[in-house]
Amino acid sequence: MEISWNIIKSRGNFRPVVKYKIILEENEARLGIPPLKVDSEIRKPLVSWERHCFPGKNERAGLYADENYIVITPGFKNPESTGEMIIPWKENNNYCEVENCFIKVRNRIEDEILSAKNSLPLNEKFNIGFSEEFKTKRAPSSAIDMFLKAAM
Repeated sequence: MEISWNIIKSRGNFRPVVKYKIILEENEARLGIPPLKVDSEIRKPLVSWERHCFPGKNERAGLYADENYIVITPGFKNPESTGEMIIPWKENNNYCEVENCFIKVRNRIEDEILSAKNSLPLNEKFNIGFSEEFKTKRAPSSAIDMFLKAAM
């Protein structure tokens, strides 16, 4: 598994944009793991579609949306996922919550891979015939049938 991300912020009143990519290796995808929805714990800006935040507005006034971004991980059918998050503007440009988000994503994927690895493969063949009880009940009538066929 590989998780990579890039935080891009232009000078000024522009919000940072996080672009990320999560890739499962072939052997991980072969385990049949599902895509996961992981709460990033990164709050969306109040007006999350705007790439800017002016002084005294939105997060710069302490106002945030009441939801977090959700990161969708890849699964076995599509072993790569990408995404983008416009995150709240910060004066100090310290966005440690982004790394924390992807550590959480990594841990969830690792848990899913370990769980899938613990489900061992199976290839057993079975065959079943008449029970002994049925054979003893059926035998007398079968013998009579054979005698009657032979007599004809």
